Amino acid sequence: MSSESTEKIDLTAWNVFKALHLLCKTNATCSTELRSFLAKQIWNKQDRQTILTTLSKLFLNFKCAADIGCYFRPFVLDIAHRTKKCVLKEGHANVRLQCKLAVALGLALPVCPELERFTAEFINTHKPFANFTDEEPKKKKSKREKIPEVDWVRAMHNFASHLRDASSVISVKLVADHLAHQDTTVRWYAAMTYCRLIGMSEQTRSQFLRRYFTVQEEQELVHRCYQETQEREKLINSGLGAVVLESLESGLTHTKHQLLPADLDPAVVSVTGVLLPRHADSELDKDVKHQWVGVPSMLDSLRSLSLAVSAGRPVLVQGPVGCGKTSLVQHLASLTGRHCAPEVIKVQLGDQTDSKALLGTYQCTEVPGQFVWRPGVLTEAVTKGYWVLLEDLDHAPMEVVSTLAPLLQTSTLSVPGHGDIIHAAPGFQLFATQRLFASGDGLHSQNKSSAILDKLWTQVTIQPLSRVELKQAVVTRFPNLLPIIDRLLDIYFMLSAGRHHLTSDLEDEGQGEGSEESTVGKFLSLTGRLVSTRDLMSWCSCVSSVFVETSANCAELVYQAAIDSFVSCLPSQPKRLALAEAIAARLNITIEKAEYFLTKRMPQVDEDSRQFSVGNIVLPIKQQSIVSLMRFLWETLCFLSSSKALFH
Repeated sequence: MSSESTEKIDLTAWNVFKALHLLCKTNATCSTELRSFLAKQIWNKQDRQTILTTLSKLFLNFKCAADIGCYFRPFVLDIAHRTKKCVLKEGHANVRLQCKLAVALGLALPVCPELERFTAEFINTHKPFANFTDEEPKKKKSKREKIPEVDWVRAMHNFASHLRDASSVISVKLVADHLAHQDTTVRWYAAMTYCRLIGMSEQTRSQFLRRYFTVQEEQELVHRCYQETQEREKLINSGLGAVVLESLESGLTHTKHQLLPADLDPAVVSVTGVLLPRHADSELDKDVKHQWVGVPSMLDSLRSLSLAVSAGRPVLVQGPVGCGKTSLVQHLASLTGRHCAPEVIKVQLGDQTDSKALLGTYQCTEVPGQFVWRPGVLTEAVTKGYWVLLEDLDHAPMEVVSTLAPLLQTSTLSVPGHGDIIHAAPGFQLFATQRLFASGDGLHSQNKSSAILDKLWTQVTIQPLSRVELKQAVVTRFPNLLPIIDRLLDIYFMLSAGRHHLTSDLEDEGQGEGSEESTVGKFLSLTGRLVSTRDLMSWCSCVSSVFVETSANCAELVYQAAIDSFVSCLPSQPKRLALAEAIAARLNITIEKAEYFLTKRMPQVDEDSRQFSVGNIVLPIKQQSIVSLMRFLWETLCFLSSSKALFH
């Protein structure tokens, strides 16, 4: 829900005492640098920054990367960004440090899938392996700087296993050079990586491995890899719950073994405790949280959405009409620094939507016979790494659905008749919304064409707001409506299609006046448009602008706004009258007055040099519109006169 003034919703803190204890217990190198902080009961800001900075430096140590990623997994994105800044400060020409960071990322990938996008973007941007060579003068070499070849090939193997477009970031030639290595472990990881990059079949891979390994060696190496996998699973399980989310008061400078959102690197942002990368060109001081009311159900949905984005998964946001599906995605985009197009692009889908609008098409130019390629919005977003929101996926035709299938499965977009398959750039994120309708057994979608994609999405279902949450949202945005909020909600629940009445909060708080009679959804019209939370907020906005508690006619003003918002759209006069009388009864307005306001009252019409108003609707008047209209008519008349002269 939106609001113009509210408290900050993200007061999340992370208690990392257990994570720090496990890391020092498991890794001796990390223990030497960090164990002193375990003895401190209170951490100030400098202590917290020192811990994060030390972790970022230790991340370049290949023996520490996986352990840090496992126990500090919620912070691994922040640690990676800090390490990247330290590496780039040494100069872009220092390829060895960049290679060390790339290898460390590769070693941490199996335990930290959240690093997938960061790793792909770093390697694609800086290309640390493109010019890497171990041929340096001996005086510049040191044992500490040398990258062990076994760690290098393991990182390459993890890249091939976890990155979707690994062939574009890994040099096949560099991997093939290690197939003749003396160490069997190095040869094994090089061979497995080579097989994945080439895309060998099972039979071809078996024949390929026979060239470099005996049967006994292959069995031993397979068993060793299995043991490493088991140890990695144990490490991941031991790190679960190491960092505990807690809620703290704002403005704290000292914490008890806790890290705060203010301690994070500016390149990342915390959204309900989930770290996401901030857009590079975003304004750090731009406040977007003032437009959000943090009711519990929406915060849960926001966290689910953030987790899906952190994992790089396409997200399908579904829920009843007007529940806030689009607003939820827009709010997350704003928090990450994507405030407008083209960083985030919205596309309204319908049964007439053509796939060419998404993919692109050839267009003619001013030169006869010449055509140029114009990419569609989806093609441009995939190429440049933008966010895309496809609204009303349930209305999309099968042509659009089939276009999205390969993008969801393999993060590739096929553009028929133009170029090769396009791989999604790092940072690309696909969202879609889908409307759910109520039935006897719950909420469901009515379109079957998009159902074939259901298993390819990470689905986030937004539950209808309870009565308590609706009250919180309305009062936060319109504080002057607090005296009549219960009456407003009683009227809204007679019309709502959002199934808010299924929550337990409605029973706990009661339904206000007339609760002995079940009126929830009594006037829900299936022949007209569905009334949703969006209509409630619009109605409350109109009421708030004219409501004065001490006014003698405040009930009539509320009633008139309800007539405009809910009653006038009904096609049948008897239905309008029945609903108007029910609303009037809730506001203690007589039937005679209700009929008068519905059938006989005329809205006040005012006009001056600046605006034109009808009732509560005010339209500004632009002076230049008259001049432009006269110019248009003059040009048209001249054109008609010339055409007429040709016929004579």
